[in-house]
Amino acid sequence: MSVPLSEAAAPAAPAGPGRGARLLRLVADPMGALGILLVLAVVFGAIFADVLTQYSPTKLAPRDRFLPPDAAHLLGTDQLGRDLFTR
Repeated sequence: MSVPLSEAAAPAAPAGPGRGARLLRLVADPMGALGILLVLAVVFGAIFADVLTQYSPTKLAPRDRFLPPDAAHLLGTDQLGRDLFTR
């Protein structure tokens, strides 16, 4: 008969840097800070979308078809005259 061998306890893995240290290291890196700013800009735009634009995303304006970007329509208009920035 064979005698079952007891497994030796594996040494505990060393604790990695804490959450605060990782965030600090990410912010200290220029590319990390740029990434955080981009994510925050998208989140801000999604939360305050109604405040940032004055046009309805579904309102049709056939007279404003295919307008190029200008002060009134930041990204221009589509084939139905809808503001592309709002959509």
